[in-house]
Formats: sequence, structure tokens, C-alpha cells
Amino acid sequence: MFKSKIQTEMINMFSFEEIMTPVWDTDIVYGESLTFIKENGVAKAPLMFSADEILKVESANMLHVYEEGVDYTLENNHIVLTPESKIFSFEYEDIYFKEKGDKPCFKEQSGGYILFHEGHFFHDRQVAVTYKCKKGQWEGIKPAFASNLKKTYKKLTQDKNLRVTLFGDSISAGANASGRTIQTPFQPSYGYLVAEALRRHYDANVTFENPSVGGMNSGWGVRTAKERVCSTNPDLVIIAFGMNDRCQGDEHREIIAEIRRIILENNPECEFIIVSTSLPNSILTTEENWFWRYQYQYYEALLPLECEGTQVANIRDMQLEALKTKRFIDMTGNNVNHPNDFFQRMYAQFISQMLIK
Repeated sequence: MFKSKIQTEMINMFSFEEIMTPVWDTDIVYGESLTFIKENGVAKAPLMFSADEILKVESANMLHVYEEGVDYTLENNHIVLTPESKIFSFEYEDIYFKEKGDKPCFKEQSGGYILFHEGHFFHDRQVAVTYKCKKGQWEGIKPAFASNLKKTYKKLTQDKNLRVTLFGDSISAGANASGRTIQTPFQPSYGYLVAEALRRHYDANVTFENPSVGGMNSGWGVRTAKERVCSTNPDLVIIAFGMNDRCQGDEHREIIAEIRRIILENNPECEFIIVSTSLPNSILTTEENWFWRYQYQYYEALLPLECEGTQVANIRDMQLEALKTKRFIDMTGNNVNHPNDFFQRMYAQFISQMLIK
């Protein structure tokens, strides 16, 4: 399935069924990520759902397992660290500060700065919580079967052969996923997880290509689609730009449509999932960087592109539902715009369920 042997080895380290259990339809949440920040002397972090029983709390890198009553307690649906806890916690001033100094950071809307790190800095300081909960607590969007993708479904169910290409920016490239940073548990980016889910569910030969590049926007996608995508001869292309676009929704739609046109011109039988990007840290609205700009417009803007052969994945609203109870810093790998392992899995759960019937 995977071109790279190392990616195959990475994915075999997991219980794949646990990784791909949809958070919106489960009575056990696996490895939900939390980041602890001490405020007024207390470090705590909220869970997505009301928990009935905590099964396991471990470091996100799986190197340490923590003990309830010794390292943490469950209080009002928050994991609260004990004074003697071995779990890492930031001081508030480590994350939010007024003077730039020598820390890697970005300016935020109040005039101060927030901490920023690439690589596995945040991953090494987050925990993963597995817990029992009652089903039905998720009240937001759930993926519907992609009925427009009839050729893809036929290839999975009858031909048993599908070529998938993921074309996007750093999120799709897997930036801050532990597999990309070569840290335990070595989780691949969401595209690999989607391909593996399809292979397992349909017992099909699913090949996967990922020519995504960090830092790129949809304009770059237009310029490079023929070289980077058409050469892979795909049956299904997942187009996933937007985080680095600084244009309004209508312009974003026109650029994505042009990427699709170029691919269809060279691969007329190809079908598409177009991803409405997740949102960056909402306090990064400053003109210097414009991380939070027009991304929230993109889902509605992209919907007119749906037709026979094209379906839009509403990652934005899935994220917003999770953020009703969680905080951005619990789901990020860099505190600015990249998902961590847990959020990469949510991406994969949503997109794969669009293709599983």
C-alpha cells in the first residue's frame, strides 16, 4: 500500500481500529490530547466529552504512563494535575507574554505574543487520555457518504484497486505529526491513515501518493498540479489547501476549481474530495502574519464545486464542534496552525468515513 517502507512500519505500531474510531460515535475515546497550563497555581485541561471512567493517561509520545490520584484527578470533566504530578505543565507566561524576547513566537491580537514551536516540542509536552463516555455527546457535523464519488466506490468494491493522491499544504504533508518528526508513536499524517482505512475496509489494493509541501497555498497548487499530481495518474485526488491562502472565499473557490480543471484535463476519469481547511489559532489576526484571515469562509465558498465526481469535506465544522469543549492548544502541534496527532486522526476519521459504506 505505502510506497515508503518506513511509513508501513510506523502504522503497524498502532491498534489501527482504535486510531480510526470516530470520536462522534464511540463510548471510548482513544488518546485525546491535552496540554496543561498552570493558572492561579492549578494546571488543568478539559476533555471533549463527559467522562465516565479514565482508562489511561500517558504522555503523547507514549514514554510515560501516569497514575490517577497521584499525578492527576478527574474534576468537573477536567483532568487536574496534583501538586506532585509528574505530568508537564506550562506556566501561563510560557505561552502568552507581552515582550517578544528570544522565544519563537507570533504577535497576537491583544498586542502580546504566543509561543510557537515546530517539530515535536508540543508533542513532547502533551498527554493522551483514553476514557469511557456515553455515546451521543457529539452534537456537531458527522460525515455523510460521498455519493458523488461513484467511480471511486466502484474501484474500491469491484475493481479492488484505487490510486489516491493527497495534494495540499503542511497539514497534508504531516507537519507536527509524530511520524513526520520521527517521534513515538510515529503516527503518519491523515492521508496515510485514510488510505489504510480504505485498504482494510474494502480489502483492496490502495496506493497512496502525497506530493504536498509545507508553506504552500492554492496558487502554488495551480502552478504545480500537472507536474506533481497528474504524473501520479490518480483515481481520487484529495485537494487540501486553504490554511496559507490569504484570499476571500470566492477567490479561493476559483483557484481550487482551476486545480481540479488542470487535473481533469490530464486525468479525465479522476474524482475529488476537496477539504475545507481547519482553522488556525483564532487570536492570530494581526496584519503581520494574517494566520487567521478568511479561512472560515471556505466551506460555504467551496460547496458550489460539488457535483458528480466531487465532494467537499467539512473539516472546519468538525474542528469547531470539538472546540466547544476543548481548547486550540489541546489539538495543535505548533500552537499556530498545525494539527497534532489527535487532530490528524480526526481528519482521517472524517475523510475515510465519507468513503466507507
